[in-house]
Amino acid sequence: ICMLKECINVHIENLTFKYGFEYGFYAENSSNISLYGCEADHTTLRTNIYGAKGTTMILNCCKAYKATGDGFGCSDKVRLDLINCTGSYNYDDGVSHHRASEGMIVGGVFEYNGKGGIATPTYNAVVNIYGAISRRNNYGIYAVSESTMPIATFVANGCILADNNIAGMFISR
Repeated sequence: ICMLKECINVHIENLTFKYGFEYGFYAENSSNISLYGCEADHTTLRTNIYGAKGTTMILNCCKAYKATGDGFGCSDKVRLDLINCTGSYNYDDGVSHHRASEGMIVGGVFEYNGKGGIATPTYNAVVNIYGAISRRNNYGIYAVSESTMPIATFVANGCILADNNIAGMFISR
């Protein structure tokens, strides 16, 4: 529904993205992108509602619901910071950082997702998590890596991981 490609210094506030065929919001090869108070729900293809590749982006007080993939997802050298965001009822994860991505999750609620509330850091991503709530998913925090990659060092501080079906935190190769 909204795609940014090779953009710099874009700020978007209080928009709603609904029923995107592929993504609700997607940024590629862009920098200094910020979203505040946006809401996105439902994707048709198995994709993320908020997606990014090769981008630096901050999302503040944004919501992602009912993605056929992840609520918030990124890969391939993305800096994605989430501040007080909500990711719920997504087919895969509430938020997921992949392949050489980095970022921070500060606060926020990630619940009722198919796999992980916070599936990060995965596959060589570096992400620190502070004060987030991850509940009623299969995993609260899910951190895995391929056998050829090291599991990244990460911090999870002050988080609440409650009522998850399989484990509050799962770390594996």
